[in-house]
Amino acid sequence: MSRHLHREFNELIVVMSGVLEVTIQGERICAKRGDILTYPQGVWHTERAVSEEPLETLFVAWQWRNPVSQVDPWPLHATDRTGRVQGLVRWLHELSPPTRPAEQHMVDVLLDALLFEVAQLGQSREQQMVARVKAYVQNHLVDPMTLQDLADQAGLSKYHFCREFKKETGITPMAFLRQVRVEAVRSLLLSTSWTLKAIAVQVGFRDEFQLSRVFRRVTGAAPSSLRSG
Repeated sequence: MSRHLHREFNELIVVMSGVLEVTIQGERICAKRGDILTYPQGVWHTERAVSEEPLETLFVAWQWRNPVSQVDPWPLHATDRTGRVQGLVRWLHELSPPTRPAEQHMVDVLLDALLFEVAQLGQSREQQMVARVKAYVQNHLVDPMTLQDLADQAGLSKYHFCREFKKETGITPMAFLRQVRVEAVRSLLLSTSWTLKAIAVQVGFRDEFQLSRVFRRVTGAAPSSLRSG
């Protein structure tokens, strides 16, 4: 395919067999079986098959729902070592085009999972560790969590984990946990009439007194000040 671009969508290519040579953003890439290529919206590129083996690819085109959802940096070329991306793309192809609301919902879920997996492929080992720990915190906010619990998710010693996490994020793991809990408190204070005691249970604090202490420490204000205007 000669030099072209996609003005209205991004494209993801999975090479199933053969070799695909791509020139994009001044870079020449040879993608083999199991490799993933992404062509951002509005970026010129060329493609050609360069092996005797027939070229087979699967592709998905998508638009970001909003600019904030766009991943940066987005990997132009990565290898799907686990096979998860290939499996998700095959599943999407089987459901396309969706004919029922349930199928459309499944397509949306699979696309989100696919883009998450591809974004992970473009991250360093340290970035993947941070993403894994952050997801764990968000999904277990109601549970008591220690530094050892978070280090276990990262597969590192507590000392090494603290150092790597702060190097990547600029804050310690426990400071991040406090920020997430305080943000959850803020959201519940503004969107519900729940008492501080009830909110504390929902976000992993022992009681309303611990909630108030941590909230004031992080924000410099008392939780009640949000509701009082």
